[in-house]
Amino acid sequence: MATKKLFRVNKNSILEVKAVSNYWVEMAFKLGYVFIREKDGDDVYMLNTTLTKKSFSINLVENIEIV
Repeated sequence: MATKKLFRVNKNSILEVKAVSNYWVEMAFKLGYVFIREKDGDDVYMLNTTLTKKSFSINLVENIEIV
């Protein structure tokens, strides 16, 4: 059985957006945020990018502790 990473994230490090859409993901990326969440939702997404910033992905974080 594989272990999953537990992310401990400060509440101020998560950008709360209206909806997870291309516009808000791009804005969060430009502002330097790694985690985003919808204002009324519980799901937290993590932004990942390559070193050359040619592509990035959005992944749902399953194990997160917000402090």
